[in-house]
Formats: sequence, C-alpha cells, structure tokens
Amino acid sequence: MEYEAEVRRACEKYDLDPCLVCAVIRTESFFTPDAVSGAGAQGLMQIMPETGEWIAWRQGKEYDESRIFEPDYNIDLGCWLLSFLLEKYNGDVELAAAAYNAGHSAVNRWLDLSLIHISEPTRHA
Repeated sequence: MEYEAEVRRACEKYDLDPCLVCAVIRTESFFTPDAVSGAGAQGLMQIMPETGEWIAWRQGKEYDESRIFEPDYNIDLGCWLLSFLLEKYNGDVELAAAAYNAGHSAVNRWLDLSLIHISEPTRHA
C-alpha cells in the first residue's frame, strides 16, 4: 500500500477504513502526489483550493497551499473531508463518495430532486 503510514495515521485520527481511503486516492489521483486535475484539484486526494481552505477553516487551522502536494497534508485534508461527508450522509459510503467527487451541494440537489434516496446507514470503520 502506497503512503501506508500517512493513510493509517489519518484513518486513525478520523475513524476511517484505510481501504476506503486508498480507494479514493486510487480513483482521484492513481497515487500520484503531484496530480492536478483539469478542474484544479490537487494532490493524492484531489483537493480543490477552495475546499482545502474550507477544511482548514473547519479544523480551526490556516490553509497552507504550499503543502498541498505533501502526502501527509493532502491525505489529512482529504480524510477530514471524507469523515465529514460520511457523518453528513449517515455513514452511507456511496453518497459520501459521490459527494467527495462531485461536491456535497450536487449530492444534496440530487437528494432534493429525489433522484437518490438515503439508504440505511452503513458504518464506515
């Protein structure tokens, strides 16, 4: 497992399954720490700059854009976001993953339009 120490550290901190986090990293960046998407998402977990700022604000920290490609920093931000989304969507991994990729405002719109129904919570640990 690439970045095992960083993933395990963040998973322990945010009560996440390391396999889920590795699946997100593989999907988002294929384990490429300096990946940048066409939309501007950055690093292993493909954090948008505005999202990184929001996560840091929610954590009570300053966002450090100069560190976004550091695996430990990027994974910490991404894991915080994934944990937040799992909590928001009652442990529903599919909704949290969709929100991680498309944004939770998009998932909320889909839910409001009744295109998706929240299923029974599935625990994420």
